[in-house]
Amino acid sequence: MSERILPFAYTLSSGSRTTLDRDLAGASFVARRLVQLLGRPDRSTVSLWRIPEGLVLFDIDRNAWPNVFLQAAGTSEAMTIEWRRLDDDGVLRIYTLGRGGPQSGQLEVTVAFAGGSTDIYPAEVFTADEAGDILVHYLQTESVPEMYTLREFDLKGRRA
Repeated sequence: MSERILPFAYTLSSGSRTTLDRDLAGASFVARRLVQLLGRPDRSTVSLWRIPEGLVLFDIDRNAWPNVFLQAAGTSEAMTIEWRRLDDDGVLRIYTLGRGGPQSGQLEVTVAFAGGSTDIYPAEVFTADEAGDILVHYLQTESVPEMYTLREFDLKGRRA
């Protein structure tokens, strides 16, 4: 019998929202496929988020939820991954995932997506395969693997 996960949904840059299968194998397949398809004109971002307990997708106010999510933006060859989470101090913050390395000075890589772009460090660029692994981990744990660094997201790096 396959492992079951909490109810999750995903949102695409087009604004469409869909629930994921609660079976980990099915949800993992879809999450990996979604990041492989990034870069198409109608698909440059994907966000994963847990559906609040006791609700179904169509009960959720789009203006208020999700407030915690993991998202990937860009293309299947070069994307950024951002995690919006509730920190221990009760504040919602957005972090850019990376692999360590220098995180000061000029942001060297521009990742474009529908509606804008963001500048990141080279160690913060992911491929679809890497992102797929991170998204599957998130589905299982609602966290990212500890091997990745978190840099608080700077809105100054994002351009419309």
